[in-house]
Amino acid sequence: MRIMKAANATILAAALLGLFGLFPSSAPAASNDSNCANPDPTVNWYGGTYICPDEAAIPAPDADGDIRYGKELLTKTYKYLTQLGVTPGYSTGNQLSCSNCHVEEGRSFGTGSWATVYYKYGGGDQYVAPTKGSYSSRINQYLDRVGRIQDCLQRSLNSQTNVLAADSYEMKSMVSYLKWLSTGVQWVSKGGIVPDGAWQQVKTTPTQAILTRAADPVRGQTVYEANCSGCHGSDGEGLWNPATQVYIFPALWGPRSFNTGAGMWRIRTGAPWVRANMPYGWANATDTTRQLNLDDTYDVMSYVVYQDRPVWWNYLNDWNCQPVGGRTCGNVVNGVAIGLPAGGVPDWMNKPPDTGYQVFYPRGLDGTGHYTHDPAYPQVFPDAQHQYGPWGAMLTLQTKIIADFKLCGRSPCP
Repeated sequence: MRIMKAANATILAAALLGLFGLFPSSAPAASNDSNCANPDPTVNWYGGTYICPDEAAIPAPDADGDIRYGKELLTKTYKYLTQLGVTPGYSTGNQLSCSNCHVEEGRSFGTGSWATVYYKYGGGDQYVAPTKGSYSSRINQYLDRVGRIQDCLQRSLNSQTNVLAADSYEMKSMVSYLKWLSTGVQWVSKGGIVPDGAWQQVKTTPTQAILTRAADPVRGQTVYEANCSGCHGSDGEGLWNPATQVYIFPALWGPRSFNTGAGMWRIRTGAPWVRANMPYGWANATDTTRQLNLDDTYDVMSYVVYQDRPVWWNYLNDWNCQPVGGRTCGNVVNGVAIGLPAGGVPDWMNKPPDTGYQVFYPRGLDGTGHYTHDPAYPQVFPDAQHQYGPWGAMLTLQTKIIADFKLCGRSPCP
């Protein structure tokens, strides 16, 4: 039954705790299960598909990492990095594991599969060419593989300013696991040859239409109570297994959940994720008959994201990089200006309008009659609209500002 009422939660919790006390919560799935083979043509693996590589064929560990250990770290992150303290001096800030969002050990299409991360973020440093890394306008840097993992640890796992050493065996092992997962991508329609830039184009998360009204957190609470509270709890606390030190069902808010800098804190990011994956065990990313409807997903996420949770320490500098905490900003490397970021527009123009924290962009017309990011000028849209929508007019204006800037270096154009 899809809807699980709170009355059954205690029975379920007891049963699951008994089961998971004997078996790890992230036990490997069979290599041919539904999460490993996905030939559906609507799933855009850039002309290919995905078949999980054979775990029995994983090579032995070496100095560059241990694939099996990397999987353990990503699926039991708190246990190893915090509770066991395998890297002295480092710990995460909550009790989540990376696989709480990237489910099925990072293999599932509907949850931001890790199968493309190794090559999509394949740069050697944070300022490599776009073909060797992925530019993040949020932090004004090209992200390599280590940077991509680090960004999630700091935001989704709330380590904040605590950084896992790039040369640690733990980081190397996580990267090794991501590389191994990438071998399952089958470029069948391209004759097995990876097209130039293809890794950047692979779609690994679902999308859906935006809501034409403001999301309603009051209605969202009703959706949550009917579909989510039986597993995640009425207070969003989740279901923790002390024996394995992992969440059976993760905390959705509170001190043990992701902080406000995480991508999942955005309603337009979280709603498609919920539609493809929740309620867990019933939802299906490619079967619309087994998905919550569009209104439900937006409303329930509007209820979840604005509950109390840790605040991202550097939120004022997201999409507005300033030299705080030793960061290099303004697109200057070793004192040399390198021009505009990837995409040819200032970072602030790319800030998603539903990012719920200040500074909100665009700001009103400045003294020269153009849109700006200067907080001295009033924002165009109110706080509540940025947070809950509707976002249609905001997205339209954002598109126009970017197009104008590429044309004439300002918006509106003269």
